[in-house]
Amino acid sequence: MTEASTSPALDELIDPGAPLTPLGDGFLFTEGPARSGAEHHLIFSDIPADSWWRWSAAGGVEEIARPTFEGNGMAYEPDGSLLVCESVTSCLVRLRRTASARSSPSTTAGST
Repeated sequence: MTEASTSPALDELIDPGAPLTPLGDGFLFTEGPARSGAEHHLIFSDIPADSWWRWSAAGGVEEIARPTFEGNGMAYEPDGSLLVCESVTSCLVRLRRTASARSSPSTTAGST
C-alpha cells in the first residue's frame, strides 16, 4: 500500500513516511469510523454485513453489534454518547454509555 499527501497540514498530523498497517480483514465495506479518546478505541461499521466493529490496541478487532440498521456516519459526543446515522430507518440515534457497558455504547438508543 502506498500513501500520498498533498497537504502540509495533514503531514503535520500523520507522518507521511509511516508504514500503513491493516487492522483487520474480511470486511465487505467499512465506513463511518469514530475514535473514542477516553476509551482508546476506534469504532466503525461494515454496512453490507450490518455490523459494528471496535478496534483497540489491547483487544484488536471485535464485532460489537449486529444488526445495526446499517448504522454509519458515527461520532462521539463529549459525554461519551455515540451518534449514529441509520440507513434503514433514516434516523439519527444516540447511544448512551452505561456503567455496565464502559467499553462500548449502550444498546439503548433514543431517536434525536
